[in-house]
Amino acid sequence: MFEEEYNPDTYAWLLENVRVIKPFPVKGKLSLWTCDHEMEYLKVNESDEKNEEIFNEFFEPIMYHGDREEW
Repeated sequence: MFEEEYNPDTYAWLLENVRVIKPFPVKGKLSLWTCDHEMEYLKVNESDEKNEEIFNEFFEPIMYHGDREEW
C-alpha cells in the first residue's frame, strides 16, 4: 500500500477508530498534550444530508476561508 510514496526517513500516524467530535475551545499548545475536556462524539455517515448539517453547524463556521478580516 502506497509503496511508491514510502520513504524510510519519514514518519506518519496510523489512526484507527477515528471519530468526529463536537468542536470546543482550547488554548493552543506546542507538542502533544492531553485534553481533559469530555468529548462529545458526533454521529456521521448516517446520511449525506445529516453529515452536511453537522459540517454546516460545527465546522464551517470555524474554518479559515482567506477572506475574513477578523483572521
